[in-house]
Amino acid sequence: GADKNPKDCEGLLGYEFEGAGDGVKATYFNNEDFLGSPKEQVDGNIEFDWDNEAPTKGINFENFSIKWTGWLRVPVSGDYTFVTESDDGNALLVNNQPIISHYFGVTEKDRIKAKSWLDFVKMNLKKDPHDTKIHRSLQTRALSHPITLEAGNKYKIEMLMFHSVHNKVKDDGRSFARLLWYSNMISEAPIKDEFFFTTNKVAPLKASGYNDDLMEI
Repeated sequence: GADKNPKDCEGLLGYEFEGAGDGVKATYFNNEDFLGSPKEQVDGNIEFDWDNEAPTKGINFENFSIKWTGWLRVPVSGDYTFVTESDDGNALLVNNQPIISHYFGVTEKDRIKAKSWLDFVKMNLKKDPHDTKIHRSLQTRALSHPITLEAGNKYKIEMLMFHSVHNKVKDDGRSFARLLWYSNMISEAPIKDEFFFTTNKVAPLKASGYNDDLMEI
């Protein structure tokens, strides 16, 4: 139908298809605790492999933390599973609800005291670390339980990750972070930058397809 295919609506009065996204807001901290004066920038998406290098200029490669915030536009309705991959831990929230916690928030008491939004994650996890709403996994990959998302809607998204080098662990300097998804309609893949937005603004209406001789003010 026209609501699922933007091309079917082009040229209609008051319709303008919203273009590609502009990315996510990224806040980089020069420590693993989300503390201090951060560096802020806009990242296209969340798909990084920094190896043994700094994640961005001015941030050290051994110990850092990052918070990404933005809005995610859904291309097609379905039951979506989110996938995070990182070294070290990460947490993912959709519409302020934690759906993934991977080596994050339960045992890192000092870390969670850093910010109120981290306290919120910890509070929810402490209620029941095995809550079915939050899926945990081993190694560097974690999956959420499926959640239903509607095409065209934007959902607030927050992903947090930290990296810390442990000198006794081989190749522990390598760092990476990725956010992927899949549903009953799409195969697993990193979420493309076209679906990320820094704000939840609505596209302006397009004043086309009308005859001004018939308009009265």
